[in-house]
Amino acid sequence: MSWERLETLPPMMIATTLAVLDARWVGLDPSYGSEHVLAGFAKAAGKDIAMLETVAVQRRAIMGGSPAVAPSPGPHPGRP
Repeated sequence: MSWERLETLPPMMIATTLAVLDARWVGLDPSYGSEHVLAGFAKAAGKDIAMLETVAVQRRAIMGGSPAVAPSPGPHPGRP
């Protein structure tokens, strides 16, 4: 992915994208994440799968939506 394309994204998405791309270099793949694996087990067992949050809620949290939805940044060294 080019920097020109990355720089249009919010900082949290840039960091996430770079972390995922870096993980792929060492053989990790997001499709092997716990949600995908657990969904596979549930489907194989004939269980229903329900989403606890919508894509819209996740997108607002990552890209800077409502403070009620966005994650707390937590303490930052050097900031009061």
